[in-house]
Amino acid sequence: MSLSLLNSIVGPIMRGPSSSHAAAPYFIGVCCRQLSCGFGEVLVKAKILFDPTGTFAPVYKNQGSDQGFAAGLSGISMTDAHYADILPARLNGDDFKIEFHITPLSQMNHPNRVDVILTLSLPDGTLRTDQYKAISSGGGMFEIFDCNDAPLHISGATPVVLVKGRLKNAPVPFESLGMERVEGGYTQFSCKVLPETMQLKDWQEQQSLSEIRICGATQYAADQSVIALSSAQQVLTLCNKKTDLAQVAKSYESDLLCIPEDKVTEHFLDRVTLMLTSVEEGFSAKNDNQRMKFMPSTAHSVRHAKLQPTLGGDLLQSSIAGALAVMEQNATRGIVTAAPTAGSAGVIPGCLYGLKTSGFNNTQLADALAVMALIGTVYGERATFAAECGGCQVETGAAAAMAAAGIVFLHGGSPEQSFDAATMVMMNTLGLICDPVGGEVEIPCLARNVAGVSHAYSSAMSIMAGFQAVLNFDDLVDTTLEVGKKMHIDFRCTARGGCAATQSAKDLVATFSSPV
Repeated sequence: MSLSLLNSIVGPIMRGPSSSHAAAPYFIGVCCRQLSCGFGEVLVKAKILFDPTGTFAPVYKNQGSDQGFAAGLSGISMTDAHYADILPARLNGDDFKIEFHITPLSQMNHPNRVDVILTLSLPDGTLRTDQYKAISSGGGMFEIFDCNDAPLHISGATPVVLVKGRLKNAPVPFESLGMERVEGGYTQFSCKVLPETMQLKDWQEQQSLSEIRICGATQYAADQSVIALSSAQQVLTLCNKKTDLAQVAKSYESDLLCIPEDKVTEHFLDRVTLMLTSVEEGFSAKNDNQRMKFMPSTAHSVRHAKLQPTLGGDLLQSSIAGALAVMEQNATRGIVTAAPTAGSAGVIPGCLYGLKTSGFNNTQLADALAVMALIGTVYGERATFAAECGGCQVETGAAAAMAAAGIVFLHGGSPEQSFDAATMVMMNTLGLICDPVGGEVEIPCLARNVAGVSHAYSSAMSIMAGFQAVLNFDDLVDTTLEVGKKMHIDFRCTARGGCAATQSAKDLVATFSSPV
């Protein structure tokens, strides 16, 4: 799958502390609802099943998976002001009943495996049950790979029409971007837009198809025939054709989303505005000790602290404060941009905020963000953004690498220097574990975002001053994947190792879990 810079690298726009455990469940819920309720069916009950050995089971309440599934299956926007109210209503059976169960699952091919079982009331009054198997693959990305024991492939990248039955030699009544037949499963059509329901029903009858299902794109629809950018050398070769990294990023996204480059530029400007708004909303939120579960809010005080000049300077202080502001928004279900994940959502906006306060304008920041996203897409194509697979090295480590590359670009560095800065960050974060205390994205997540900002600037400064990373960017990305595979499961977002296993962390969790 070719990764969209806006959809998957500096996106999605979301609520919830974890893109793997909040955004992806929302998108899975949206798709399952559409696939099951496309022709007048009404959702009556939803059962969400997590495997006890997976990473959803210990953290699905703390990290907003339950909220994501409830909202997605309800068909509401992730940015809806009533997002947090949906789960209690569904648990009580309002509109439909939702339940969560921990039980062994088949095909445990990923730590973030989930089964979604839906009971539907059909137009004729009878009931039907659909069972979907899915994974959350990191950064809000996902795959629904099975429906009622029939293989399929739904990623939300394009609108999809699924059919079962033998297709006659007749044209399909919609514009198809591609067709895929899965043995024993569905014939799957990717489309620019979904066709009309009645048009599809007429076609189903004419073709004598036993089943038809539809599902829209979860974000911007992407043309999956576009060649993915999966290596630094690919990108550098494009730069050698007398263009820069920002232009390569915009051209790639223009081809992928089938929109003009000036529209891509607008989208990146909008994304910068949203990120900076998240920073300001974090600063303006009530500054007290009750906002987050375990930690006091400190973004506002860090922003205004009068520090000695020898302690880093205004740029670094502003960037760190900005990162904290976004992560405090994130921890309290405010709107943020996964960049590339929710757990690392503060690094890039924090850096952009610091650069903004230093005099760079939004147009310059949008180009820098495009470069950050471009470096991130090479990372994502080769490895993963799922801490459940790779630890925090693939979240705050990846975010800091992306930010370092954009900072170098903004200061006139070459494409090679941008990749060098990203490589240096990855050297410094290799093996970084994911160990959220109590399953909350607070400790050590906020501190890791602060470190990510520092890594980004120190690496960018060092490379621009003449330091050389020497090692190859692609090699370092591949190594993060290998290191992640060798990490013990307790060090990969289960809240059972590292900081989460310290006595002080256990005491803290026990204190906040005790009855008042």
